[in-house]
Amino acid sequence: MGWLSAVARAVLPSATREWVDVGPLDEYPAESVRCVRVRGVDVAVFHADGRLAAIADVCPHMGAALSEGVLHGDGHVQCPAHDMRFDLRTGRCPESPMYTGRVYPTRVRRGRVFIRS
Repeated sequence: MGWLSAVARAVLPSATREWVDVGPLDEYPAESVRCVRVRGVDVAVFHADGRLAAIADVCPHMGAALSEGVLHGDGHVQCPAHDMRFDLRTGRCPESPMYTGRVYPTRVRRGRVFIRS
């Protein structure tokens, strides 16, 4: 069944997505970033402006950890390797639209943070 599940995720990723509990909300203080592992992928979770945003913790251009980048007030994270920015809502890079990071929906339920993978 394992290989079938992997094929289903590759072919129909939306059909196999699930909400993954990544811990209590109090482990995500305001104006912070935390890197978590979700189904084998490192995900950077930013808590800024009263909301959570999650993006794969790898720059799609050079592979640097976005969790080590600078968070800007306009909802972008700046890569520490080359200063390209990525929109935390869409993953798009305004400087070079060919580069897009994978974003993950987030939600809080009963004081716990969930990421849809």
